[in-house]
Amino acid sequence: MRAAVDTVIERVAWNAVCEIQPNLQDALAARTRLQAEVDAAQAEIVSLRYRHVHMEAVAGAARADVAAVRAEAANARAEADMARAEAHALRDRQPAIDAALTACAVAEAATEHARAEIQTLRASTSWRITAPLRRIRTAFG
Repeated sequence: MRAAVDTVIERVAWNAVCEIQPNLQDALAARTRLQAEVDAAQAEIVSLRYRHVHMEAVAGAARADVAAVRAEAANARAEADMARAEAHALRDRQPAIDAALTACAVAEAATEHARAEIQTLRASTSWRITAPLRRIRTAFG
């Protein structure tokens, strides 16, 4: 009877193994697929982390560029304000400059007139006649 029980137990066990074997193979195949998906997901996470670090660096550089552009704009505004103030000051001084230019033109005209008179005097006969006397006076002077 013992042999019959052992045979029944062996058959039940064999039937259980036969029923479980396909499920076990499916489970192992599913595990392999899932492991491949996990590996792919981890690789994607690593890639995303790298891209994130790269994007943070790019964003930091862009922030620095924006700050530099803002500083340049502030400097340009300050220079424009100074140029406006200087132009305003020049406009205020323009009448004095015009008066000085007019005075210079009048002085130049007077100088030219005086030169012409001196030239006329030197060209005159009396100047030429008195030239030797002037030389003696300068020499013994």
